[in-house]
Amino acid sequence: MSQWRVLSSRYALKLPFFGLRVDRVETGRGVVMDDYPIIEARDWVCVVCLDEQGRAVMVEQYRHGAQGVTLEFVAGGIDSGEDPLHAAHRELLEETGYASPHWHLLKCLSPDTTRHRNRVHIYLATAARPVGPQQLEETEDVTVVARDLRAPSLRDELTHAVHVLAVMLALEHLDGATERKHTSG
Repeated sequence: MSQWRVLSSRYALKLPFFGLRVDRVETGRGVVMDDYPIIEARDWVCVVCLDEQGRAVMVEQYRHGAQGVTLEFVAGGIDSGEDPLHAAHRELLEETGYASPHWHLLKCLSPDTTRHRNRVHIYLATAARPVGPQQLEETEDVTVVARDLRAPSLRDELTHAVHVLAVMLALEHLDGATERKHTSG
């Protein structure tokens, strides 16, 4: 398979944290497409956080795209030049007031390889505890809630596809860690 060639690009929309670029491309087979949209956004983090009792520390907030309140894991954009793990620590503290001593990168992936240029870094944070108040931006209204990560109903409550995947990755990691502990001990 051959990489597509970009023949020209223009921005239909360019905002500080979001851009809609329209490329004129030639496929590997020589087909030219005049208006191929590419969404440019910051890379971001998603944090599956477990407190000292093993409960998932989650947030409820209004999401305008979904036109309603959603249940989610802590998530947010990575600032320019910021390390993804640092962004995960920062977002967890800002949105929940929690901090964790134990972090594990579960996966870094592209949420949509067709049109999006950004990547999401999914982390598992364990043994978290509250260390201070939330540090919300003026546009944020976030309620912190605790849920059982293993409850089947949790996946039913989640509407964000990456967050559903995050549950599965976290459980796979946690179950594998338990299995490794039992076989080595």
